[in-house]
Amino acid sequence: MIKLPFYMINFLGVVFLNNFEMRPKLRHSLLECPFLCFRVVTRGLYPDLVQKNVQLNLQTCKNLGLKNFVIQVVSDTSMHLSTDENTKELVVPENYTTKNGTLFKARALHYALEPEVDILKPGDWIVHLDEETLLTEDSLIGVINFAVSKTHSFGQGIITYNNGEIVNWITTLADSIRVGMDYGCIRLCMKVFHKPLFFFKGSFIVADAEAEKSVSYDHGPEASIAEDCFFACVAYSQGFSFGFVEGTMLEQSTFTIHDLVQQRRRWMHGILLTALSNKIP
Repeated sequence: MIKLPFYMINFLGVVFLNNFEMRPKLRHSLLECPFLCFRVVTRGLYPDLVQKNVQLNLQTCKNLGLKNFVIQVVSDTSMHLSTDENTKELVVPENYTTKNGTLFKARALHYALEPEVDILKPGDWIVHLDEETLLTEDSLIGVINFAVSKTHSFGQGIITYNNGEIVNWITTLADSIRVGMDYGCIRLCMKVFHKPLFFFKGSFIVADAEAEKSVSYDHGPEASIAEDCFFACVAYSQGFSFGFVEGTMLEQSTFTIHDLVQQRRRWMHGILLTALSNKIP
C-alpha cells in the first residue's frame, strides 16, 4: 500500500502523456542561450572512458553550433585530461572537507560551488552528467530551451540505456524499468506538479547556478548516499520549482549483476536516510 501512490502516478504518466512526442525544436536563437556548464563528477578511476565521452559530448555541442559552454570534469584524482577553452578538469583536494562533513559525490559537487573555484556567474546554468552520460542533439536542444525560458530553477529529463552494444541482458532489462519510470513518474511530476514527488536522478539535471548554490550539496553524511534525492527535497522545501527537460540522454547499464545489486542497495539506503532526515521539513 505504501507504494500505491507511486504506481498510480507512474501509470497515469505513461498512459495520459504522449510517449511518442516529436523531436524537440530549438525555440530560441543560440545567441540567447546562457552560459552552460556541463558538470561531470567522477572518482577518476576510468580516465579513458571520461576522456572519450567528454570528446563525444564536445562534438555534439559543436555540431549544434553551441559556443557559450564548458564541459567541466570534477574528479577526486587527477586524470590529466586533454583540456581547452571548452573542457576543464577540476581536482578536489584530498584534504578538502565541507562545513557539515559531506562525503562522496556530494563533497565533490559542493567543492565545485566553493567561491574560490566556482567559475559561474548569476544567469549561468549547470547540466549534471555522470561519467558515462552522452548528450544527444535532442537533449541539448531541450536543455537550451529550458535554460532560456527560465520558467523553473531545476529540470530533469529522460535517460535511456544500452543504445549501442548490450554487455549484460539482465542489467539492461533491469534498467528498462528506470526508463519506464522516467516516461511515467518523472514526466508527470515535472510537467504537471513541478515537484520531485517520488525520486530525482543524479544525471540529466539542469539547474540554475544561483539556485543550486543557494540549496548547496553540503547537508552532512546522511545526505551523501543519495545526494541527488536529498538535494531535490531540500530545493523543494525552499520553494524552488521543477520542470521537464525535452530530449533523451544516453547511458550504459552496469556490466555485472553484482554491480547492479550494489547500486540498488546504495540507492535504497540513501533514499531511506533522506526520508528519515529531520533536516527536510
